[in-house]
Amino acid sequence: MSLFQRVSAIFMSPSHREGIDYTKDITVKARTGVFLLLGQLPSYVDIYRWFSKVGDDFVHLHQDFIYYFNTRPDGLHGPLLAFDKYLRQPSTKSVAFLDFLECAFRSDEAERDNELIRSINLVLEVNGCPYRLTEFVMSTIEHGQYVSYAVKTFPMVYLAQGSAVEVHAIKPMLALFTDPDFDGPGEFFREALKRHKNGNYSGCVTSCAAAVESSIKVVAGKNRWRVKGSGVGGCTQSFLLQSKLPKKLQSVADFIAERRQNIGDAHGQVAVPEATEAEARFLIGLSAAFIVFLSSEIS
Repeated sequence: MSLFQRVSAIFMSPSHREGIDYTKDITVKARTGVFLLLGQLPSYVDIYRWFSKVGDDFVHLHQDFIYYFNTRPDGLHGPLLAFDKYLRQPSTKSVAFLDFLECAFRSDEAERDNELIRSINLVLEVNGCPYRLTEFVMSTIEHGQYVSYAVKTFPMVYLAQGSAVEVHAIKPMLALFTDPDFDGPGEFFREALKRHKNGNYSGCVTSCAAAVESSIKVVAGKNRWRVKGSGVGGCTQSFLLQSKLPKKLQSVADFIAERRQNIGDAHGQVAVPEATEAEARFLIGLSAAFIVFLSSEIS
């Protein structure tokens, strides 16, 4: 990562995004649980080097952290302890913890381990934290007989949906999107999450609809079906004619298409009502559930 890319990434952190999503409380147990987990990583992980580099980035976002960073204890876990002490201060806003999480996994020294991401998410969930991390998305690069991997998308904090939606829709869909064939839908859905966090709720609705339409085409392609029509409604109608799924699902697709048309930001109309935060959150959950259900038709 070049210097410009690094600095640009730093200032894309939660504390520099707009919207109300970052004002929610984060329990002490959630923060403590994450630091306990990081402190128990295997010995081959260079904790000191990793979180020293994270500290170098973090001070650009929270300059008052520099005192804790410069006076950190000696030893392997010194940098981690400095973060823990800073984030426990009553004057430190909860969003700083979200900045810490994103900075940690954007670092060149970070563990590129989705098992660790899933473990952190479990700790956050069990301890009542409303936020989660998306997983690393890796790309494969072929060099003749050799293959290497590069990070395509870094973990990003997002506001979790209700527990049932998170378990039965968001998580299965993000797992589905690890398939390279779903790179397109995955990009649209991550953009929906990003727009939601930035307070761009109309843009979020548009990206949700794009993720659904793109997913329909991927699932159809995997089944060697030809999807005709355009937009969520047209693609779904063609898809359902070839699938075993209930034809009444068309009403779900029509609703998503109608919301995109009337409160999305890609309709080309001059004066339209803007989507609310509640509508955007609903579309995120509905789109994820719809995509997961449609994917059950993959043969």
